[in-house]
Amino acid sequence: MSTNPEFEDEVSSFNSSKDHSIVWNYFEKIQPGQDGIKKASCNGCGKVFKANKGTTTMKRHLPKCFYINEPDPLRKRAPLDQAMYREKLAYSIIKHNYPFSYVEHEGTRDLHKFLHRDVTPITRNTAKADVLKIYDREKTKLKEKLQKITSRICLTTDLWSSITTDGYMALTAHYIDDSWVLRKKILNFKVIPPPHSGKLLAEYLVNLLGNWGIEKKVFTITVDNAKYNDVLVDCLNSHFRLNRVLLCDGDCTHD
Repeated sequence: MSTNPEFEDEVSSFNSSKDHSIVWNYFEKIQPGQDGIKKASCNGCGKVFKANKGTTTMKRHLPKCFYINEPDPLRKRAPLDQAMYREKLAYSIIKHNYPFSYVEHEGTRDLHKFLHRDVTPITRNTAKADVLKIYDREKTKLKEKLQKITSRICLTTDLWSSITTDGYMALTAHYIDDSWVLRKKILNFKVIPPPHSGKLLAEYLVNLLGNWGIEKKVFTITVDNAKYNDVLVDCLNSHFRLNRVLLCDGDCTHD
């Protein structure tokens, strides 16, 4: 078995009088080299230990690579995929609307460490970066899908205010995919600073459509009866007519 000297640990190991130790079910002895130092390598990960006096350190290493307390004690413990662990953690934050500080909770870290001792805890800033990475990736995938579909896209939009009076614009796309399945995707939930005039909201909406690359695929846009939407609809109608993106040049458009 090949060995890598850079992973050698300064630990005690075995001698001939202790060859009956349980560790030899999991370690392979390596013939001493020119330096005369005895060594042993783990059958699970290949890590090399210096082996001269005892097996205590090798025993401590066993649970990292083997399920020694289960019916099949020689079964190797799967190594932790830290990248996959972080992605699963990010998905749980997104799905259940957890705060980013969730990953720093002592109970959370204890649980994950119990499930796999090689888990490396992450901070709330790392969790935030992982969530944003997933968002960017999913946005790119959805953007490609929207640009490839052959049907037109119906949009709904509304302005929503939080309890702190912050304004948010929601934009949702409704379309039929190539399998004739009706799809609904939230494209944006964007903070909109005041004032919330129809003209400014129309500019925001046009920019969002341009960012998604679907400005020329718009079929309808549905809004509620808020007063500012009268101006918003007029501005959008003029913009789409000017750019000739409406069906029948907008003759069938109802304001």
